[in-house]
Amino acid sequence: MARQEIGQVQEMLTVPAASQELQERAEEEEGPDDKEQTVTRSLSDQPLEGANARLEELKESLYQKEREITELLEAERSPIPPVPQPRCSVLLPTVITKAHEICSAVAEARALLDQMIEDNQAALADARDNLRLYLQSSKDDSDDKEKSPSHESSDESRLSFLQATVREQEVCQIALDCIKSGESPVINGEFKCKVT
Repeated sequence: MARQEIGQVQEMLTVPAASQELQERAEEEEGPDDKEQTVTRSLSDQPLEGANARLEELKESLYQKEREITELLEAERSPIPPVPQPRCSVLLPTVITKAHEICSAVAEARALLDQMIEDNQAALADARDNLRLYLQSSKDDSDDKEKSPSHESSDESRLSFLQATVREQEVCQIALDCIKSGESPVINGEFKCKVT
């Protein structure tokens, strides 16, 4: 689009430039009586200066867009650095092993762990149900009517809260399952202990 516009402006400039040469030759051949016509012709050169300025603006805009596109393409090619492991992950296997040993040796600790697992499973089921119901109701609402921007932002915050609650309960369940089994989770995006 910008290249076409630049081409059009350049065409406008080249045609008058040829006619300007012809006018200059004609002025040289004419006498001093035609000075008024020369003043008129110089006034007609002002649009050419405007066209030149516009051409320079278009060229600069085109070069700027080309630079932006090049930067974006280079950014897409660069690899994404890996996410560093949290420092607490060094202690996690030891903590899980020690907690498992305590729960295996002490009956009260084992009973408490079993109770915590049951409570967390119930809380996880409730959190998943709340999220599922919310998604269902928001889908029904979106089919019925359009929402205002403030209502949409409160919906987004409610959704993110419900998702965070589910995630928190899942992490707790993974931790409790790992303590019960004595296995350490692998922290590279996925956990080995699975949520029940």
